[in-house]
Amino acid sequence: MESETTSQINTHDPVFARCDVTYIPMFLGGVMKACGNTPSIHMKNKDKWTSQERIRWARFFSIPMTQQIPASFPPLMLTIMRALCADTVLDPGSG
Repeated sequence: MESETTSQINTHDPVFARCDVTYIPMFLGGVMKACGNTPSIHMKNKDKWTSQERIRWARFFSIPMTQQIPASFPPLMLTIMRALCADTVLDPGSG
């Protein structure tokens, strides 16, 4: 899935409009671990700051947002990413 900003750039910029873009799922948690990067939600004080900023930006953009981070966050996406990768390998023209 592409973001709205990416979609606008890909659609309206004459340079990027001619480009074929292939999105490939990646396991961000695995990349962060391999690089020795600690997610902000696991860092003392930064987790609180991140949560405050999340609420502040949601209000600024008028986006409904819960005050508490859901207990199921972050969701486990590995099975879904594997399925997407398998689909790309088994049927290269489907995307």
